[in-house]
Amino acid sequence: MLRLSIFALIPIIAFAAPAFADPITVTGGHVTLGSAASGQDPPFGFSLTGDSTSIVGETVGLGIDGFNPGQIVDLSTTVAPSFVAHPLPETVDGVTYSAWLGGHMMFAATPFAPSASAFTTPYTMTGALSGFDNAQLTGMPLFTADLTGAGTASLVGLQDVGGRFLVRGGTVFAFSEVSPTPEPSTTLLLGVGLVGVVVRRRWNPPAS
Repeated sequence: MLRLSIFALIPIIAFAAPAFADPITVTGGHVTLGSAASGQDPPFGFSLTGDSTSIVGETVGLGIDGFNPGQIVDLSTTVAPSFVAHPLPETVDGVTYSAWLGGHMMFAATPFAPSASAFTTPYTMTGALSGFDNAQLTGMPLFTADLTGAGTASLVGLQDVGGRFLVRGGTVFAFSEVSPTPEPSTTLLLGVGLVGVVVRRRWNPPAS
């Protein structure tokens, strides 16, 4: 009887094990949010890498569009994937899926007083993204990736319009493997462009 009880528990333990898996640490990539003042229409994109994982997608989330000199700004926000017309290739723990994404990423940024010369602040991120085999995001997910990460949040394309700064570019959350440090604006702009290129190529593949 004891032996039968032990064997009966094996499927339960095997099924429950993934729920206790360690989160995937994001050590590279960007999450790019547009700005209402940028004149650019969302969606913007995200690209997350780390721990044999590579997740890309789009989001309609927006960052701040401006601030007054000396104003304390909190870039903390929650970002969710937006709908795409067809599934994207997502790699999680070394396995690649063709999936639509659901879920969210929560960014906790250190409040700061941005200016034309001080436009970065550290952040931490936690969240979970799930991949589905249908655009309605119904049924059992193909995967669920619990995520964690940290880096530097930056405001891109600041413009002094006299008594107020506009954010013409957007907000970029750049992930790093080490303690976050401010990045040059040129590097951030390059990151924004790369995210957009990757996402749009995957969303709108060239005609054969």
